[in-house]
Amino acid sequence: MAASGDGKRHSIGQAFGVVGNNVYVLLMAGWCIFIGISPLIVMWLVVHDISYYPSLTLALALSSPGIAAAFALFRDQPTLFGRAGKRKVQMVDHGYKLPDWIAGPYVGSDQTAACIRPYFRAYVRLFPRAILQGAIYGFFIFSFSYSMQIMMQINLGAMMVPILSVCILFLIQALLVSLILIVEYPYAKWYAVVKNGVLLSVRRLYMIVVDAVAVIGYFWGMASYPILTGLMFTGIIWYIIWASARWQADVLFEALARQSGDEKLVELYTGDSEKHRGGRGGGSGMSGLFSAMSDYQQ
Repeated sequence: MAASGDGKRHSIGQAFGVVGNNVYVLLMAGWCIFIGISPLIVMWLVVHDISYYPSLTLALALSSPGIAAAFALFRDQPTLFGRAGKRKVQMVDHGYKLPDWIAGPYVGSDQTAACIRPYFRAYVRLFPRAILQGAIYGFFIFSFSYSMQIMMQINLGAMMVPILSVCILFLIQALLVSLILIVEYPYAKWYAVVKNGVLLSVRRLYMIVVDAVAVIGYFWGMASYPILTGLMFTGIIWYIIWASARWQADVLFEALARQSGDEKLVELYTGDSEKHRGGRGGGSGMSGLFSAMSDYQQ
């Protein structure tokens, strides 16, 4: 009985330890993200008005490296409940070497509480490609926003406003998915990332609703309760955004893994091997829509 009680207390202690580590990591990640996306946060706190869309669009582009670094941290932080990240770290530690065209872990498997250094290392590493994606999508978001402003001044043009608003929403989601892709594929060509970001943003459409609610809630909180929201909820909100965009990108991850012909890579991204699947190429019908694998290799 005593041994059973000790085991139960040990299990409870481990559970509290896991929860405590997750809370700590999300808090620290949130503070790092707050710094990384400070251009967007500062601009939102200053203007409080979407009519300043040129400034907000520029701030979004400048914040893209900070968002990408957050996605890199969430991808591989072993403490968090990241399905793919944990599996990736475990396989690397057990001797499987990832192909050169897939990024290695941004956080070591033994760094269960590491946030600050991995985040800013990823920020520097991803900065050129993230800022390019931010600039490309920023240009299109600005163009659609400007068109919407013009349409609102025309009698029948108001009918186009909802359509343009939806297009802007999809562009923001496509940017998030594209940042997921540059985190995963360090040698991906920029046009392949843009193309596949747009294609993936319309897959699993309900994820757009999840991200939209998270983003709107976050910036409403930043406008109403900036200190509380910035310090306490930044990490968890951006983790939800990452998880949603990552699930959309999983379609491409699985397709490229199967194109590679590497059974361990397929198992890494699908959680099952081709042998156990009986050779079924789930998702292979989608692979023809995406860019060729050569667009992701060096």
